[in-house]
Amino acid sequence: MLKRNYLGLPLQFWVVALVAFINAVSFTIIIPILYPYAKQFGLNDFQASLLTTSYAIFQFVGTPILGKLSDRLGRKPLLIVSLVGTVAANMVAAFAGVAWLLFAARI
Repeated sequence: MLKRNYLGLPLQFWVVALVAFINAVSFTIIIPILYPYAKQFGLNDFQASLLTTSYAIFQFVGTPILGKLSDRLGRKPLLIVSLVGTVAANMVAAFAGVAWLLFAARI
């Protein structure tokens, strides 16, 4: 039986909503600092804008794939793997020494 909170929604809903909120906040927090960070790597304006949009483009491509995988494997394992991947990618982006590694981390 699912445990329900005071709003009548199951706990799993709130876990998924929290994960979605954290992903959205982390994406929007990075946007203001990504352009100056890209400039430190010597990227021109077009390359810096590609770096900013690469995350959203590949999220658009990857979401249907992850949706099918979650149907097959379950949401919880896929959420855990996705969050670990997000943390790893952010760490790679933070310590990237070359521009291609920064692009790879954002993708």
